[in-house]
Amino acid sequence: MNDENLEEAHITITSKVDIPATYCPKCDSLLPEGSGEIKCLICAAKVNVKLPSLEHDWKNERVACPGCGKVLIAGIGKRPCKLKCSSCEQKFTLAKKIMKSEISCPKCERKLRIKRSPGEKLLKCPACESEIKIKC
Repeated sequence: MNDENLEEAHITITSKVDIPATYCPKCDSLLPEGSGEIKCLICAAKVNVKLPSLEHDWKNERVACPGCGKVLIAGIGKRPCKLKCSSCEQKFTLAKKIMKSEISCPKCERKLRIKRSPGEKLLKCPACESEIKIKC
């Protein structure tokens, strides 16, 4: 398979490593993902976030090659990252896991899974169509 075909056959795999939620010490709101100096979207406080265990877990994550199934160690402490299998030379991207939160509709109690993100949101329950205001 030549390089052009490898690019056409490009595959994305989602990481199995959970990104830990970090919260603002001032207002207890969910902070945006990442490390370093993070600005809280609710109160504008600047928080220094360090996630050395996440980088360690990402570097040591084992993933099966989508081409041949060989188990590889990612070796890179960030996501997304591009990888290439040493056996079959399949190129693929290892993307970060999108974290979700589960909430219940206050009116009908239906369980809803939403993408975890900082700030306030206004949602509509798909079952009873009531509006739900949430703060992550």
